[in-house]
Amino acid sequence: MDHVWDGFYTGQLHKQQYTAQIQTKGNYTVEYTSTPFKLMRYEMRAETGIIKVKVHYWNAGSYEVYANGIMKDPMPFDKTLGRQAELSGYRGCGENRYVAVENYLEFMITPYCLIEIKPLDKILSNVRMDWTMDEFYGAGGVVSFVDRVSAALGIHAS
Repeated sequence: MDHVWDGFYTGQLHKQQYTAQIQTKGNYTVEYTSTPFKLMRYEMRAETGIIKVKVHYWNAGSYEVYANGIMKDPMPFDKTLGRQAELSGYRGCGENRYVAVENYLEFMITPYCLIEIKPLDKILSNVRMDWTMDEFYGAGGVVSFVDRVSAALGIHAS
């Protein structure tokens, strides 16, 4: 018997697999009708092609993308877009970005590349400052900056 009860939802212990027949070129969006799974795996079983997959999440979060067991860094921040750069496909399987506020993850997948998505228990942020070095260090430097950011977030400075 593989059924469990976690206090509210019933669940099953076996891994569920869903297959879909798609063209191996283009963009696809995955929308779940219920809570998205925490750990996800995607694989394109084809000889050729490259696709972009967009997965919508209902909540804000942080995710790591692995391609064949190797963690792939997300796209760098693009100042003109105000978010991570668009996916190009040039970085190959596992190229990814998470768009906060809109809460979606995009990644590229190529033939026989296993993509694993794992949630992280942390908050990611970027800080942009428009100060000269003299102004920054004249206002207390790193110590003052850390103290102010930690106070604003309500966390310990360490």
